[in-house]
Amino acid sequence: MGACPLCQENELQAAASRPGDVLGMETGWVRLHRNQRYRGAAFFVSRLCVREVYHLDRDVQPRHLDELARVCEAIDVAFSPVKMNIESLGNGVPHLHWWITPRHADDPQLSAPIWENLNFLREMWTGTGTAEPTMLEADAALLRLELLRQGGGD
Repeated sequence: MGACPLCQENELQAAASRPGDVLGMETGWVRLHRNQRYRGAAFFVSRLCVREVYHLDRDVQPRHLDELARVCEAIDVAFSPVKMNIESLGNGVPHLHWWITPRHADDPQLSAPIWENLNFLREMWTGTGTAEPTMLEADAALLRLELLRQGGGD
């Protein structure tokens, strides 16, 4: 395994299913965020270790963005959010990945970014707030079924 933590995660997901792993697509891997404060929160992680979407080959870019949109649509169908937040950050890990955060009607800070939710940040910083493996697997299965219904996945 290489030094990139997301490349390592991709290799682990390719080798065996773990709670929260959804499926592989042509250009990326789908997995639920271990913290499910925002139910259905997921990552779409590029198979290629590039820093930015514009670093993908020009023929791969539209396919990657199409798959990102299909993952978002599947999350929308599976978890019925009122809004979807989509971000490509990578300041800490410079490997192209998308944070997909469904926002639900019962979210007490619906109009604010997740980064203003101090409880969420505390859980992220301390490693607490990890969802139960059975819940992660059940929600991963729900999302997997929707993606497969759409025709996605390896």
